Amino acid sequence: MRHILEIISSLVRGYQVLTFPLTDDDREDPDDEFHPLFARANTRLFRVQRELEGVGVSDLRLIVAVLFLFLPVADHFRALVKKQKSQKLLVRFATKRRSLEALQELHGEIDQLFTLLKLTHEPEMNGWRRHWTSDQQAMYTAFAARVENPRLAIAGLPQAQIVEALAILKYEMEYHEDGNTTEQLRIMRRTFMEVVKCSKARVPRIPEFFIPFMDLELETPNHSVVDVPANCTVTSCTWDRDTRLAVQYLRTDAHFSEQLFLRATEMWYGLEHPNLVKMLGASHVRSPAVVVWEDTAAYGNFLSYFASGCDQHECHQLRLCR
Repeated sequence: MRHILEIISSLVRGYQVLTFPLTDDDREDPDDEFHPLFARANTRLFRVQRELEGVGVSDLRLIVAVLFLFLPVADHFRALVKKQKSQKLLVRFATKRRSLEALQELHGEIDQLFTLLKLTHEPEMNGWRRHWTSDQQAMYTAFAARVENPRLAIAGLPQAQIVEALAILKYEMEYHEDGNTTEQLRIMRRTFMEVVKCSKARVPRIPEFFIPFMDLELETPNHSVVDVPANCTVTSCTWDRDTRLAVQYLRTDAHFSEQLFLRATEMWYGLEHPNLVKMLGASHVRSPAVVVWEDTAAYGNFLSYFASGCDQHECHQLRLCR
C-alpha cells in the first residue's frame, strides 16, 4: 500500500491513483455463488474512488478523512474476495451466514464513505439493499444445486478440513438456527448427513464459543510471553479483524483428553474480571487444539504486560497456558 501522504499528493495534483482496482488474483470469481453480492460491493468502492480522484486541493481535509476510512475498507474487501476464492465448496457452504454478515458490515463502512463524500443521492447508495434479498436467494439456489452430490461437495478437501467444515455446519445448526431459513436448515442437515456418510468423518461436540481454525491468520510464534510450557506454542494471530493471541496445545502423547480440554475451556469462557485475560473462543476439531485470547490486558498491551518479568506478574504469565 502506498504511503497516505503520497496518495493525497497524487490526488491533489490530479493524477490517477490506483489504490483500489483489483488484480486478476483479487477479482471475485464469476462462477462463485456470492458473485453478485461481491460485485455490488466492488461497484460501490469504485464509485468512491472515482469521487476521490475528482476532489480538489481545497478539500484536503476531506481527502484525508475519507482515505483513512477507504484504504482499510478496500483492503477488507480484497481479503474477503481472496478468502472466498481460496475456499472449497463445502467450506463456502458452511460459512455462508458469516460471509453474508461480513458483506453487510462492509456495506455499512461503504455507507460512511458515501456520506462523507455527499453521495447519498447516488443509485449505488441504496441499490445493494434493494437487490440484497434477490442476490441472497440466488446464492442459496446455487448452493442447493451444487452440494446435492456430497462427493462433489468435498472434492479437493483433505479429511481434516472436511471435519472442520462439518463442525462449522453443526455449529450453525445448533447455535444459529434463527439465522437460517427453514429450507436452508433442511439443506444443511441433509448435506451434513450425506457428507458424514460418504467421508466417514467423526464430528465432535461443538461448544458455543467454537472458532474454526481456518478463521485464524496465524503469524510467527511470539516469544515475548515467558515461561510457556513445552507443550504449548503462543502465536499472535488475526481473528475478527483484530490482533489476538493464540495458544496451541500440542498433542504430544496419546493421553490428550478432548473432554478435559472442553471442560477447561467451558469453565474459562465467559469469565469477566479485570485480572483475567478474556478467552474469546477455542477449537479442538483440528490438531493442535487452540484457544484464542484477547491481545490486551487491564494495564495495556497484553504481550508487553505478560512479558514484563515483574514478580507480581509471574502468576499471570504462567496462568495463560495452565
